[in-house]
Amino acid sequence: MHSVLRTTALGFIGLCAASVAPASAASIAYPNAGTQNPAKYSFVANGGDITGYYLGTGAAYNETLGLLVNGLAVASDVFQNHTTDVGSSYNFGSFAKGSILTFFIDVATTGATFYSDKSLNLDGSQHIYSSAYAGSGTTPAGTYVGFEDLSSKRSLYPSQGYNVDYNYTDEQFAFTNLSVSSVPLPAAAPMFGAALLALGAVGYGLRRKKAATAA
Repeated sequence: MHSVLRTTALGFIGLCAASVAPASAASIAYPNAGTQNPAKYSFVANGGDITGYYLGTGAAYNETLGLLVNGLAVASDVFQNHTTDVGSSYNFGSFAKGSILTFFIDVATTGATFYSDKSLNLDGSQHIYSSAYAGSGTTPAGTYVGFEDLSSKRSLYPSQGYNVDYNYTDEQFAFTNLSVSSVPLPAAAPMFGAALLALGAVGYGLRRKKAATAA
């Protein structure tokens, strides 16, 4: 009897916990999980209101979303990941066409801030994956942005408890009324760089041989 009551109580507690925790919507999977995303993104306002939609979290850390417009902060502490309902929306405001948008997450647990502009990240790593978003339920179609909340350099954030996994599903959002361009690293780039180094080495060897012969 006691075991039955205990099992029932635990089940009720679990049900209550599930009811207060925000659910996670299905994220758009990053195709190369475990490997840093080589793409670089540029987000630009189409003119008018920029609205964000919260799609869920895969993070244990406490995190919020923010936005820079033309390098200036216009919003922060949006969509606290463990208390915000999936599907919640936030109007960031109206911005002129061509304004540069930089999204960021503040990771309160570790003190880290990671930006959609890779050049602003202290660890030099890409912390987002972005793609077109088809819309779901009451969330309209737009641009999907998924964040990675772990630094590639743990020494920068001593309280970080895990190694970076590059799954880009720690924070998931959709944004409307913006354009995005991405510049992926060409697959042949590393080989091209290696070929240039090899040619340089050959040229250096020939110059040394020529100099030795002249002497």
